[in-house]
Amino acid sequence: MKRTLRSVLIGLFVLCSAIGAASAATVVDLCMTPGGGTVANGTMLSDQWRPIGILFDANPGSVDPVKQDFGGSTCHLFFSPDIMNVDAVFTFVEPGTTTPSDAQTFTLDGFYDPGESAELVGLDGSGSVVATAMITPGDVGSSSKTLRMTITGPFRTVEWRTHGNPGIAGSFIEFELPPVTVPTLPPLAFALLLLAILWMGLHVLRRRRAIVSGSV
Repeated sequence: MKRTLRSVLIGLFVLCSAIGAASAATVVDLCMTPGGGTVANGTMLSDQWRPIGILFDANPGSVDPVKQDFGGSTCHLFFSPDIMNVDAVFTFVEPGTTTPSDAQTFTLDGFYDPGESAELVGLDGSGSVVATAMITPGDVGSSSKTLRMTITGPFRTVEWRTHGNPGIAGSFIEFELPPVTVPTLPPLAFALLLLAILWMGLHVLRRRRAIVSGSV
C-alpha cells in the first residue's frame, strides 16, 4: 500500500515537473521537408517548414530563396535570380500555424568568397532592430570559407542581408522558439491526485470491511 502510494505521488511529481520545460533548438533540414519529402534543386523555399515554426522569403520581391546543393551532400539556401544585395527573410510562427511567434536565438552559416560580407539582423513585431551580427570582408580574408553568425532575441523576423559577388549560399540554419506550454496539465494533475486519494480511500474501506467480517 505504501509502495503504491509512493509510486503514485512520484508519478504526479514528474508530470507536474514537465510544465515549463526548456525548449530545444531546431535545425532546419533544407534537404527534406518536415513531412519527409525530398527538396529538389531549385525549389522555392516558402512555408514548407511551417510545421517546425519557420517561413522563408526574400527581398527584393523579384528574388526567390531556393534550395541548391551544388552537386554535393550539403543543401544550401541560395537565390534565384543570383544577384547582389539580396536579403533572406525568416519569419517565425507557432509550429504548424500562422500565429506569429518570437524566436529566442538564430544561427546561420554562410559560404563567403573574398570581398563578400553580410549582416544578420533580428527584428521585433514592430520592425525595430533588436539584434545584429556581421561578417566583413576582413573576416573572410583571401580565401573562401564558411562562417557562422548567431544572434539572440527575442525577435519576430530575421533578415540575412547579403552583399555577394553576386550571391552567397547559406547552409546550417538553427533557431529556438519559446517553450511549449500545456495549459491543461495542472487540472489533469489535480484530477489524477483526486483519483489516487479516492482509490486509497476505497482500498482502506475494503480492508476494514474485510476485518470486520472476519475474512482477514
